Amino acid sequence: MIKYTSNAVLAAKISLANEIGNLCKRLGVDSREVFTVVGMDGRVSPAFFRTGGIGFGGSCFPKDVRALIAGGARAHGEDLKILRAVLEVNEEQPKRLLSLLQRHIPPDLQGKTIGGVLGLAFKPDTDDVRESRAIPVVADLLAAGGAGWSPTTRRRWRTSAVSSRRSRMRPPRTRCSRPMPYSSSPSGGGVRGA
Repeated sequence: MIKYTSNAVLAAKISLANEIGNLCKRLGVDSREVFTVVGMDGRVSPAFFRTGGIGFGGSCFPKDVRALIAGGARAHGEDLKILRAVLEVNEEQPKRLLSLLQRHIPPDLQGKTIGGVLGLAFKPDTDDVRESRAIPVVADLLAAGGAGWSPTTRRRWRTSAVSSRRSRMRPPRTRCSRPMPYSSSPSGGGVRGA
């Protein structure tokens, strides 16, 4: 229960930061400045207040929040509304990035190459993409007809290669031309997740 609760609190901080960050963008307010000051409050702590992300992923946060909601709470007659909202915000956040991208890239991606996708993993210095919030972004870009290059795996990805919609736990499959070995060094592709 302690581990689940701790991860749920951290996931909630990420979703809160993303929601406040979304509002700050609309108001023209610097969300980083807001959370720098909010983090100075000793009761709050600045940890996990990175704004501008596309949500949380990885092997623990999503699974632990779902476990608290389903297995723990519902089985015992409790409805954890806040945690349901945390997951809802987390699911919606990648769509916000897609809206932003659509304002800045050509509407027709057919045959276009997208320079690279960073932040596939859920934290720096890992290649773990379980529950990655970048997967729905990449899948939607590919569905629009684009192709791209992953600087972390040094592989090309194409529309016909994605089958991740069937399973959220697996990253998109890629059809590679000249795959190169993965490097987890910071210069070779340690990626930053949300």
